[in-house]
Amino acid sequence: MASLIITINERKQGFDLPAILGKVTVIGCDDACDITLSGVDGLSHRQCSITCTKEGFLLADLESTNGTYANEQEVEEPQLMKEGVIYAIGDASMIIAELANFAPIEPKETPVPAARAEVSEAKTAPISEASTAPIPDAAGAKTAPLAEDGKTAPLADSAEATENAAKPPAHTRPLPGRKPARKAKLQTGKQKKRALSDEELKQKAKMLANAMGGSGVSTLYVVVILIAALYAGMALYSWQSEGNPVPAFFR
Repeated sequence: MASLIITINERKQGFDLPAILGKVTVIGCDDACDITLSGVDGLSHRQCSITCTKEGFLLADLESTNGTYANEQEVEEPQLMKEGVIYAIGDASMIIAELANFAPIEPKETPVPAARAEVSEAKTAPISEASTAPIPDAAGAKTAPLAEDGKTAPLADSAEATENAAKPPAHTRPLPGRKPARKAKLQTGKQKKRALSDEELKQKAKMLANAMGGSGVSTLYVVVILIAALYAGMALYSWQSEGNPVPAFFR
């Protein structure tokens, strides 16, 4: 394990760098970083990363805004960190120490719990014969066995009752108060005509005679009015032209 000493505004902070192969430590001002630094001007959310390798700790810039520097030289490609080199990240600086006893170790594999292993074995176990049994034919289950004469036996009473319930009724009951004649008219679209009685014929003849008589009197009135108007016009003309109120036609 190595130590990383970071100086911020003349205050030093120490951080441990685990010597585990492949372990990546991200430094920045974001809370999701492994080492979060606050109050550092010019520091990006993800400034740089330090990766543990067999040769040592590899420093790489994570495309930060202001860049990462080693002894005032910008780190453009990943490079191994060395003791005595001052690395600048924003307004902060950092150095690495205790590299003399650097001995990286392999990451430990996380053992699988026994209960999880049993579950995995249960999931991969072969399917038993009971689960692979053929599914009975649904159509065969509904069909009754054949009789001796080769004909299919009738279904059970429950099946007959189900089919009868599904069928619509043969006749629809008419609505209450509906007359049979009205129902026949709706079905055929025609209405049967009946013969008029003698009394009804007399009433219709009387109504027709009254209508014709009334119209004749009205016509006579109109003719009389037209003749009177014509005579008045002729008399007025004769009075103005000849001084005689009687028209010349009637003299």
